[in-house]
Parts: sequence; C-alpha cells; structure tokens
Amino acid sequence: MKGSRVRVMCVDGHNLVRECVVAVIEREPGMRVVAEARTVKGAVERYTDTTPDLVLVSLQPRGLDGLDVVRAIRRADPHARIVVYVKDETEAVYTALDAGAAAFVLESAASCELARVMADIHGRHGVPLDVRRKLEARGGLPTLTSREIEILEMLTQGHRIRAISTNLRISDHTVKVYVKSAYSKLGVHGRAAAVAEALRRGFVRLAAERPAPNVAVPEERRIA
Repeated sequence: MKGSRVRVMCVDGHNLVRECVVAVIEREPGMRVVAEARTVKGAVERYTDTTPDLVLVSLQPRGLDGLDVVRAIRRADPHARIVVYVKDETEAVYTALDAGAAAFVLESAASCELARVMADIHGRHGVPLDVRRKLEARGGLPTLTSREIEILEMLTQGHRIRAISTNLRISDHTVKVYVKSAYSKLGVHGRAAAVAEALRRGFVRLAAERPAPNVAVPEERRIA
C-alpha cells in the first residue's frame, strides 16, 4: 500500500544499544519498529508473530549469536530481508552475508546511512551489487560455522578439548573434527596459530574486550 511504513524488527542482546537503534528507526517517517528481541529463540518467535518487512541484527559482541539469528530467521523464511550491523568489517560480516543477510552497516555510520541501507534492501530483491562484488572478491574463501566460532572462542579462553565437549555436550571426537575443520579454513596448524588468526580476522575477541552482561534482562517485546 502506498504510504505504508516499513515494518522493522530489531535484534540485539544489549538492551541500551537496541533501544537506541529503535529510537533512530522510529525517527524515520517511512519506518516503524514492530518487534524487538535479544535471543535467537525470541527473534524467531517475534519474526513469526509479526512478519516484519525487514530485520536488523547486531553481530556483537563476537558475531556468533547474531549469525545464529540470521540463520534461524532464514530457515523460518528463506525470503527474509536482513541487515546486520557491526563494529568492524571482519570475516564475521561475510559469514553473515553467506548465511543470508542482505547487507551490513558499521556502527560508526551515521543514522541516515542506516536508514538508507534499510530502505534500499526493502526496495529490492536479493543482495545489492556492491555486496555481491565484495563476496566475489573473496574468491569463495570458506567461512567458519557458528559451532566452529564457538569452539574457537573457548580455545581463546584457554579451555581444553574435554572441557569444551562437556560444555557443549558433544563428544571429544566431534570437538576435534570441528577444530580440525576450523584450522583448515584458517590455514593454520595448532591452537596458538588458530587463536591468533581468529582474533586477527575478528571471529573471536579476548575476554577483556567483552562488555559486562546486562543487569536487567527484560522479556522479548512485541510492539503494538
């Protein structure tokens, strides 16, 4: 319908950040936020309930949860239009694009740039030409899976294979398979080299870099 506003859902585990993003979107005359979520499960539920025109997903603090959100929503709706926002243009961004996101915006961008990208994605089908070119320029480099990123982060924290398998409730052998696959994709041999490369490419972050958890954890919200 002519004159109708773009219905947006925002997904970010950091409440204050999400509320700021929502405020920015609500200032745009052609957009309105219809749902918010902070977890993968909540995002899928809110998406199914509200069927927004566009989903805005944070890849912070390390990309993993945001990647899971992208994949989960795309499973629920292969035609979902998703834009991710992130601090830096790292490999995690391209993993998200490979997973089904249509575009990305850096957190340093102006609010008008965020609105422009969202309007652009809403008005087209498929991935924009500039994003496709960036993906093609990577020459089909393999991307890490969510599980591989999760295990790499545990390695970064100093966990051993047995501790990782216990935490993830999978076998030691399965963990080793994921580790071997991650090493191959990163082009490295050994834990130290893998951790260094994963840090350099932005797949994981050191513990000191991670923000403190929120004190208050509200329920996922659907906006009337």
